[in-house]
Amino acid sequence: FALPTSQEFFPFVGKAKCGKCGYAMVIKKSSNGSMHFICSQKLQTFKCTGVGNIKVDILEYEVINQIEKHLTVFGAETKRQIKKSAYLKLSAEISKIDEELNSLAAELSTSSNALLQYINMKINTLVSKKQALINKLKNTENTKLSDSENPEQLKNLVLGWKAISFEDRKRVVDKLITVVNVFENAGAIIDWKI
Repeated sequence: FALPTSQEFFPFVGKAKCGKCGYAMVIKKSSNGSMHFICSQKLQTFKCTGVGNIKVDILEYEVINQIEKHLTVFGAETKRQIKKSAYLKLSAEISKIDEELNSLAAELSTSSNALLQYINMKINTLVSKKQALINKLKNTENTKLSDSENPEQLKNLVLGWKAISFEDRKRVVDKLITVVNVFENAGAIIDWKI
């Protein structure tokens, strides 16, 4: 039977995907009590050949090793990358709002009164969102990274992985990993957030 994909079992639940089909990997408990990851599409529809039954603890060990290597490689550079990533994301959102505002402004001259009211309301909303993003952008430029975003702090948490709380494990995973693509023999390719 398949166990619920509860975060209390494994901090990578929701991030682990089948390397063959891209579907979520779910945890399944075997008759001897050990827990394995299995492709959810294979389990439900048999449309994927899957990557086999990957033991949870073996995949966790592989992912932790990759996290340690990743943090070592990036070190101080990662701090700059985190801020740059946030800055670029906010800048892109502002640009998107500017495009929407220009599009709405172009419609003003050919709109009926009812449509004008809607467009004006939409413009006001977008201007407010843009101002909030600009303020957030200024704060991003001026703020220091919190300890939870500091690569050294994250690395220390990873080094003490078995001793830290589940919440801290999940926090580390959420800060660093977008997806863990799982392959046969517990191979994993990680898509990193930073």
